[in-house]
Amino acid sequence: MNSIGKMRYQVKLQSPASTTDAGGGRAQVWSTLSTIWANIVPKSGTERYKHDQIQDTTTHDVYIRYRTDINAKYRILYGTRVFSIKSILNVEERDRFFLLSCTENAVGVS
Repeated sequence: MNSIGKMRYQVKLQSPASTTDAGGGRAQVWSTLSTIWANIVPKSGTERYKHDQIQDTTTHDVYIRYRTDINAKYRILYGTRVFSIKSILNVEERDRFFLLSCTENAVGVS
Protein backbone atom coordinates (compact mmCIF):
# COMPACT_ATOMS: atom_id res chain seq x y z
CA MET A 1 0.00 0.00 0.00
CA ASN A 2 1.15 3.50 -0.69
CA SER A 3 1.05 6.50 1.61
CA ILE A 4 1.99 10.16 1.51
CA GLY A 5 5.04 9.46 3.70
CA LYS A 6 6.59 7.21 1.04
CA MET A 7 6.50 9.96 -1.58
CA ARG A 8 10.02 11.26 -1.12
CA TYR A 9 11.10 11.90 -4.71
CA GLN A 10 10.43 15.33 -6.15
CA VAL A 11 9.73 14.79 -9.85
CA LYS A 12 8.48 16.80 -12.81
CA LEU A 13 5.35 15.84 -14.70
CA GLN A 14 5.90 16.74 -18.35
CA SER A 15 3.60 16.86 -21.37
CA PRO A 16 4.62 16.61 -25.03
CA ALA A 17 4.12 19.37 -27.55
CA SER A 18 4.85 19.51 -31.25
CA THR A 19 6.82 22.40 -32.68
CA THR A 20 8.24 23.39 -36.05
CA ASP A 21 12.01 23.21 -36.36
CA ALA A 22 14.28 25.46 -38.49
CA GLY A 23 14.02 23.10 -41.48
CA GLY A 24 10.23 23.18 -41.51
CA GLY A 25 9.87 19.73 -39.94
CA ARG A 26 8.11 18.79 -36.74
CA ALA A 27 9.91 18.18 -33.45
CA GLN A 28 8.63 17.04 -30.08
CA VAL A 29 9.44 19.17 -27.04
CA TRP A 30 8.50 18.63 -23.40
CA SER A 31 7.02 21.20 -21.06
CA THR A 32 6.79 20.82 -17.30
CA LEU A 33 3.21 20.91 -16.02
CA SER A 34 4.14 20.77 -12.37
CA THR A 35 6.65 19.56 -9.82
CA ILE A 36 5.13 16.83 -7.64
CA TRP A 37 6.11 14.26 -5.02
CA ALA A 38 6.27 10.60 -6.00
CA ASN A 39 7.28 7.15 -4.78
CA ILE A 40 9.42 5.35 -7.37
CA VAL A 41 9.56 1.55 -7.04
CA PRO A 42 11.77 -0.49 -9.41
CA LYS A 43 9.97 -3.59 -10.75
CA SER A 44 12.08 -5.39 -13.35
CA GLY A 45 14.86 -5.05 -15.86
CA THR A 46 15.67 -6.80 -19.11
CA GLU A 47 18.52 -6.66 -21.53
CA ARG A 48 18.59 -7.76 -25.16
CA TYR A 49 20.97 -7.63 -28.07
CA LYS A 50 19.51 -6.03 -31.20
CA HIS A 51 21.16 -4.43 -34.23
CA ASP A 52 24.64 -4.95 -32.75
CA GLN A 53 23.71 -3.02 -29.61
CA ILE A 54 22.65 -3.93 -26.12
CA GLN A 55 19.22 -2.48 -25.30
CA ASP A 56 18.04 -2.48 -21.72
CA THR A 57 14.58 -1.82 -20.36
CA THR A 58 13.82 -1.08 -16.73
CA THR A 59 10.25 -0.89 -15.45
CA HIS A 60 9.06 1.06 -12.44
CA ASP A 61 5.87 1.69 -10.55
CA VAL A 62 5.53 5.40 -9.78
CA TYR A 63 2.91 6.47 -7.24
CA ILE A 64 1.64 10.04 -7.29
CA ARG A 65 -1.32 11.90 -5.79
CA TYR A 66 -4.51 11.79 -7.84
CA ARG A 67 -4.90 14.54 -10.41
CA THR A 68 -7.24 15.16 -13.32
CA ASP A 69 -4.72 16.50 -15.85
CA ILE A 70 -2.61 13.44 -16.69
CA ASN A 71 -2.54 10.89 -19.50
CA ALA A 72 -0.27 8.13 -20.80
CA LYS A 73 1.41 10.47 -23.32
CA TYR A 74 3.12 12.30 -20.47
CA ARG A 75 6.39 11.44 -18.78
CA ILE A 76 8.04 11.74 -15.39
CA LEU A 77 11.43 13.43 -15.08
CA TYR A 78 13.57 12.73 -12.00
CA GLY A 79 16.93 14.46 -12.30
CA THR A 80 18.35 13.16 -15.58
CA ARG A 81 16.18 10.03 -15.49
CA VAL A 82 13.17 9.85 -17.82
CA PHE A 83 10.18 7.59 -17.10
CA SER A 84 7.73 7.05 -19.96
CA ILE A 85 4.20 6.40 -18.68
CA LYS A 86 2.69 3.22 -20.13
CA SER A 87 -0.50 3.01 -18.05
CA ILE A 88 -2.31 4.87 -15.27
CA LEU A 89 -4.29 3.08 -12.56
CA ASN A 90 -6.53 4.79 -10.01
CA VAL A 91 -5.50 2.92 -6.83
CA GLU A 92 -8.57 1.28 -5.26
CA GLU A 93 -10.74 3.61 -7.41
CA ARG A 94 -10.72 6.13 -4.55
CA ASP A 95 -9.30 9.17 -6.38
CA ARG A 96 -6.43 9.45 -3.90
CA PHE A 97 -3.42 7.95 -5.68
CA PHE A 98 -2.37 6.99 -9.20
CA LEU A 99 -0.11 4.06 -9.96
CA LEU A 100 1.87 4.84 -13.10
CA SER A 101 3.46 1.85 -14.83
CA CYS A 102 6.57 3.28 -16.46
CA THR A 103 9.63 2.29 -18.43
CA GLU A 104 12.89 4.11 -17.84
CA ASN A 105 14.55 5.36 -20.98
CA ALA A 106 18.24 4.46 -21.21
CA VAL A 107 19.16 7.83 -22.74
CA GLY A 108 19.32 11.17 -20.99
CA VAL A 109 16.92 14.09 -21.06
CA SER A 110 15.92 15.40 -24.48
